[in-house]
Amino acid sequence: MRHIVALRGSIRPATLQGVPRPRSLALVLATLASAASVAGCPATGEGPGPVDADGGLPAESCDVVAPTACTDPDLSYADVEPIIARRCLGCHDGSGPEWALTDYRHVADWFSDIRSMMLSCSMPPPDSGMTMPVEERETILHWIRCDYPR
Repeated sequence: MRHIVALRGSIRPATLQGVPRPRSLALVLATLASAASVAGCPATGEGPGPVDADGGLPAESCDVVAPTACTDPDLSYADVEPIIARRCLGCHDGSGPEWALTDYRHVADWFSDIRSMMLSCSMPPPDSGMTMPVEERETILHWIRCDYPR
């Protein structure tokens, strides 16, 4: 049996019955993952490949570096939108439980979570069948670093 875990909002100790208060979302996810098989997006099917045709890497090979300065010229949403459309909208199209990433406002509203997931290479999830090259992750991270301009 597979389960899809979608977290929206805060996690309270009562939610985790018997689990000590988490210090981070990573601890909560690790706790949940140890108790259940966490599935990726059902829209993309089962089984990730180790590397896809355009060089995307699985999470265990994550070599993403957080940018410390903006690019010159700055990136705009037009630079990241095709990446999001290609790598994220298979699940995050607004039709399922995953948070929508269908326009600038949606993406900008989730910038903090997106940043964390780009740095940890946790999205796309390993079992989604979709991967993302480091260069695309770093493009999104630069855009976020520079206050996600339109």
